[in-house]
Amino acid sequence: MKIDFFHLDSVNETEFDFAVISAIYKGKWVYVRHKERQTWETAGGHREQGETKMLI
Repeated sequence: MKIDFFHLDSVNETEFDFAVISAIYKGKWVYVRHKERQTWETAGGHREQGETKMLI
């Protein structure tokens, strides 16, 4: 498996199939507990039709 890291808006979105986005808050990684698997994971989801990315 090959993993690459990119800065936001440095890659054309049409050039990749999926993305994994992780967050650090107050110096700690953010994970969520999956209610069906009882595992800790990065938050997931997909972009809804017509939804655009939001830069904070």
